[in-house]
Amino acid sequence: MGNQLTNVLAQYCHIDVKLASNLTFTLNVPIELKAFQKLSINGEGAQNGAGNITVTILITTNRITTAGATSYRQSRRVHVGDYGSFVLGGVFLIESANDPLPSTPSSANKALFNTSGRGIIQLSQIRITTTEDVINFGEWADDLVRSGWTYITVPADFTNRIVYPVIADSGSNFRGHGGVVARSHTFLTGLNWDTSSRILYRD
Repeated sequence: MGNQLTNVLAQYCHIDVKLASNLTFTLNVPIELKAFQKLSINGEGAQNGAGNITVTILITTNRITTAGATSYRQSRRVHVGDYGSFVLGGVFLIESANDPLPSTPSSANKALFNTSGRGIIQLSQIRITTTEDVINFGEWADDLVRSGWTYITVPADFTNRIVYPVIADSGSNFRGHGGVVARSHTFLTGLNWDTSSRILYRD
């Protein structure tokens, strides 16, 4: 799925994708949204309240990078550039890499979905199972996250580390980062909200 979307993003600035019902897709190859690009992905047939979802997106493995003698995991599936926008909804998103490696120092690769500059990430009408942080406000980020009828679950048997819906981690990159999380109708199981002062929550 990542390769196909990357090919389309190389040709167009604004893209709306409708995923056909009762199908399963795999998103292991990361996607890069450049400045001002917009990508919206929605599963067909989903109803308000994250009901009647039949489309599944699987994330099964991370990329690995090495610095010196240390190997790091890169969990990124989407990075949103300055003034870009990414919307995902109407799907089961199931991440099962269960990767024990330390997180990469790169802020663009620290969570499943990452922002830098001024961007928007919207995860709504969606049910997520994950062993990775979901969203990261990366370097120089001044961004907006929207969630509504969003269900996020960490498996009960996963104990490698604490997982958050949203983090603000600049890693080895420039700081001055943070953002706003508009989190209406968002339900967490097995995880809590990060209390970082760099994140402003609006209920």
